[in-house]
Amino acid sequence: MTLPLPKVTDKKAMLEAMDNYRKTYPVIKEYRAIRKEKDKQKFHAAHEADFIINDAAKRQLDKLGAPKQLPKRKEVVAEIQSLISEKNESYNDYREKSDRLHELMNMQRNYQMAMQPQQPKYGRKHETEL
Repeated sequence: MTLPLPKVTDKKAMLEAMDNYRKTYPVIKEYRAIRKEKDKQKFHAAHEADFIINDAAKRQLDKLGAPKQLPKRKEVVAEIQSLISEKNESYNDYREKSDRLHELMNMQRNYQMAMQPQQPKYGRKHETEL
């Protein structure tokens, strides 16, 4: 059984979540270094938006199945580019085959019309008397 191919939109969402996580991680790290509970509360209140963004990014990464050790940004961007080029190649191949199919269907229709006995377009027949 083969795994389904990752979608470009999923990879882009993962990239955005990785960026958000990496931007807010220094704040989380600094928070963890604080020893006094009172100072932690003040710090958390001052940087609440960063904590919310970090939690949302973690949830998004878990939802998308990101590995525990996040891949490098360049690798994810390269994978996205690879998926896009693969998609474009597949679409070009599809268009060529679709155009060929329409051409063959047109040829078949023309052949069938040519092989049918000629019938007048209207129901009346013209009789000629000598």
